[in-house]
Amino acid sequence: MTLNKKMLAMRFREIAECTHADAKFVIDTLSEIMIEELAQNNRVMFGKIGTLSVIHRKERFGYNPGTKDKMMIPTRPALKVTPTRFMKQYLIEKLGKK
Repeated sequence: MTLNKKMLAMRFREIAECTHADAKFVIDTLSEIMIEELAQNNRVMFGKIGTLSVIHRKERFGYNPGTKDKMMIPTRPALKVTPTRFMKQYLIEKLGKK
């Protein structure tokens, strides 16, 4: 199951005992702040979850699966998530080692 924005707002509303509009506002504002900081190449440390940062993937060769032609894939930014020790341990306890 995927937790989407609507379900996240409902969970937040239940915990914070606020209106649905207030919960959506908080989620939207938090998302905008995180996106702005990442766009400035800053790291975002997010509580017990981990750290979000932008990495730059190197230019590399790939191929077009339809034509099998080689092509150059340009440098591009990507999001990196580094989980905290708490998150790693919690996931191991809940999901088990695989």
